[in-house]
Amino acid sequence: MKNQLRNTCAILLASFVTTASATEGEELGWNGEGEFGFTSTTGNTETQSLIAKMDLGYKLTSWNHNFKLDALRAEDDNNITAERYGIKLQSDYFMSLNTAMFGKLRYEEDHFGSYDHQSSLILGVQYHAINNTRTRLRLELGAGMSQNELELTEFDTDTQEGFIGYAGLKFSQKIGAHSEFIQNIEVEGGSENVYVESDTGFKVNIMENLALKVSLLVKYNSEVAPATNAVPATEASPGIEAVSGREAIPEKKNIDTMTAVTLVYNF
Repeated sequence: MKNQLRNTCAILLASFVTTASATEGEELGWNGEGEFGFTSTTGNTETQSLIAKMDLGYKLTSWNHNFKLDALRAEDDNNITAERYGIKLQSDYFMSLNTAMFGKLRYEEDHFGSYDHQSSLILGVQYHAINNTRTRLRLELGAGMSQNELELTEFDTDTQEGFIGYAGLKFSQKIGAHSEFIQNIEVEGGSENVYVESDTGFKVNIMENLALKVSLLVKYNSEVAPATNAVPATEASPGIEAVSGREAIPEKKNIDTMTAVTLVYNF
């Protein structure tokens, strides 16, 4: 399964190169945005949090490539309390003005979540139901495979692999001349786990290329690590090995949310 994911990722990356060479005479179109948020407190409480995202797009006549990176890190009194990194890669091939075939790869590491990492590979069909200067609605349906590493304890994990179904929705609506509402939803479902991601945002332009964004990110996993009991430490004795103690671990939660206020730079 790992080799299949790596091979398909290489194919998607290669499509960037092969598409460009096949359409050498056409004008290439790059677009993107960077998103950044940071908070810091000192005094009786010392905390720091960092949110960074990058979204790059490369458009051609029949192809649309998209590459996303995101990172989250938070500290409280010099102790790391959140650390997550994610990458998404998608290539769309348009068969008509509103219909396309797509390949999508997602990989995420969460050092404080129920899963050490989650990855999925999806192939499917995409339909642009509404596509004008003010309103855009994109629907996606597909299937593929996933590989997730469920962290049961500090030293024990459960690898989940299998086929999954996928459904996605991307909606944006301009409000007036300087603001925009955004709603993206992705659902991946299989026999081991159902993963849902909802990203809701409201963006207001401050300058020509700079905007202020308020967003709510919700992530749901149907399968999470159960609670574990504490294990007391014991010393070695004749015929008995020493056992290192382990603190009790509460059950992980199914839903993770993040509310953020960030600056967005479009380029």
